[in-house]
This record gives sequence, C-alpha cells and structure tokens, in this order.
Amino acid sequence: MQLFPEITENVSTKLGFVAERAKRDKKAVFDNLMHLINEESLKAGYQQLRKECAVGEDGISWKEYGERLGENIKGLVGRIDKMSYRPQAVRRVYIPKDNGAQRPLGIPAIEDKIVQKVMSWVMEAIYEQDFHEDSYGFRVGKSCHQALKRIDDLIMTKPINHVIEADIKSFFDDVEHAKLVEWLQVRIKDNRFIRYVVRFLKAGYVEEGAFKKTERGTPQGGNISPMIANMFLHYVVDDWFEKDVKPRMKGHGYVVRYCDDFVALVRYKEDAEMIHRELKQRLGDNGLMMNEEKTHVIGFGRFEKEHALRAKRRPNI
Repeated sequence: MQLFPEITENVSTKLGFVAERAKRDKKAVFDNLMHLINEESLKAGYQQLRKECAVGEDGISWKEYGERLGENIKGLVGRIDKMSYRPQAVRRVYIPKDNGAQRPLGIPAIEDKIVQKVMSWVMEAIYEQDFHEDSYGFRVGKSCHQALKRIDDLIMTKPINHVIEADIKSFFDDVEHAKLVEWLQVRIKDNRFIRYVVRFLKAGYVEEGAFKKTERGTPQGGNISPMIANMFLHYVVDDWFEKDVKPRMKGHGYVVRYCDDFVALVRYKEDAEMIHRELKQRLGDNGLMMNEEKTHVIGFGRFEKEHALRAKRRPNI
C-alpha cells in the first residue's frame, strides 16, 4: 500500500527512501531528517490542509496564507533552518462528546499546521514499518470498523474466553514529554527534529484569552498528535505485549488497539489476570494511569457458563 498517494511524486519518493530503510533495518536510527522539511514538502503540506479549516491564534486562513504562498514558505524554511521558528500557542475550543461531556480541541496557527503535517509524514514513513497489524487508529488503510471486525473475527475463530477492556485515564492530557522523547529516540536521533517536536508539545494554548502552559500531554487537534500517540503506545502497549507478555502466556493472546483505546483477548483466566495486573504497572512506569472504573476483565465464550457456575456469579452472556 502506498503511504503517501496524496502528495507530489518527488516528496513521496524521498519519504519512500526513508520508509524502505526503516523497513529493511528495524534497528536503523535516523539522524538527518530535517532536510525533508523544505519548500517543496511544506507547499505540499499546505495543499493537503482543509481549505475551510478553522483559524488559530494568528487569525490567518488557508486562503490568506496561500495568496503569498511562495514568499511565506520561503520565510518559514529560513526560520526552520535557523531554529528560530517557534510554534504559536493553539486556540482551545471544546467539542461535545457522545456522553454529554466536552472534549478539548486545539486549533494551531496555519504555519504550525503545515509544519506538523510534514513532520507527521516523516514520522509515518519510519514508524509505519514498525507498527503492528492490530493497531488501527489514524493509519493509512485502517479504520475503527476494521478494528471491530478484527475483534469479532478473533472471538469467533480463536479460543478466546477472556477480554481485558482497557482504558487509559486522560491519555492525551497526561503523556509525559520526557517519556515521549525517550521512545521517539528509539528510531530518531536527529536532535533538531526532536527539538521541534518538543516545541510543539510545549507551545501551550489560549483559552478565553488566557495563555496556559503545557508541561504534559500532546497537542490535540494538531496534525502531529495522532502519530505521536501511535508511536508512544506502540512501544508502551503493542511492542511490550508482543515481546514481553506473549512469551509468558499459557495460551492465545492478542491486543487490538485504536489509538488510546484497546482490548486484550486471551484464552486463560490466569493470562487475563496477569495482563490486567502488569498493564497497570506498565502504564505507570510510562507516566500514565489506568482508569480502574472503566478497565474490566470480562469472561465469556463456550466455557463462560461453567466458569460462572463455579464462581457462583451470573455469566457474561
């Protein structure tokens, strides 16, 4: 599957070289990525933004920025090269959730949207080679519906008797920046690239005219946030489960993840209890908290009635 079908051939080719190396050598680290953030890629990033996207604190629309696109992009590249480019604070708004609560959403300035778009392409070229098949959130050719179908297929075709429905408490608000950088450096050693990631993380936000610092969390609403989240949870959850947990399990086990929402499906109760216990510790070691009220081990399947009878409880069917 082509990762970057929507951008210019030259930019796509350069990103393709990065992707090929990342796929060929799983231990390769990248220390020269900033050359990919240039006039051509930034113009391509601008073209891929929604034309009617909301304006940030700069008050500049997509159309207004494009009226002097060549000049604007040239100036942006100059500031990026000199490390004098600094992301602006995002404008925070709130959108309703299904449960009646409100979710905070940050709207970056137009230039920050452009730079984040290109940086997310660079990260995608690298980390798409590492991500597990059962990671479905914000990836090319993957969707929430596919994640649900995968869970259904596993339940119907594998000896799955227990599900751990996991919930991370306020994931996007609580990611520790130092931990995120630590995991980012597994594959990326370009200090300038990492410094710009950190600048986005610490740019802060403006709410009702007041500036607020961001010492934790990722910039929700930004183009780079989904990739950062996927990268972080790839190492904290997916890779940990495959390399550390599965070799110690008695039976079948799978993790299906859609960004910060995921479930673990296993055969034996002992494995389910072990995962539930160690997941809490794993999240804690990486600055996150399990939402105890929303995280459950659920037994079901062909033997659920027998298990429930022995435990003197109602079966989960």
